[in-house]
Amino acid sequence: MYPWTASLLLHDPNRNMTTKADGGLETNYIYDVEDRLIRVEDGSASVIAEYYYDPFGRRWKQVDGLRTYFVYSDEGVVGEYDGAGSELRTYGWAPNSQCDKVSGLDN
Repeated sequence: MYPWTASLLLHDPNRNMTTKADGGLETNYIYDVEDRLIRVEDGSASVIAEYYYDPFGRRWKQVDGLRTYFVYSDEGVVGEYDGAGSELRTYGWAPNSQCDKVSGLDN
């Protein structure tokens, strides 16, 4: 547990986060044999989101029947779009840092 948060984060031997417990709410993360996230469940094993991958390893997700597609550049994911092609989020890269969300919704 990190001292700056009340969250408990559990990881598998491959360092994938498997459980997040925060304020009495538990979220579980399920991975395939290639360590790719395939499903997110709440503490009662109800599916929150499912993730799928194309033959090139690019991910898309489905939540309540709605698909979100991820758009990639050489640096990684740069945007999220709904099934109609409308932009949901875009991401940018700051030098010497991780990906930053630069615009979009908070879902």
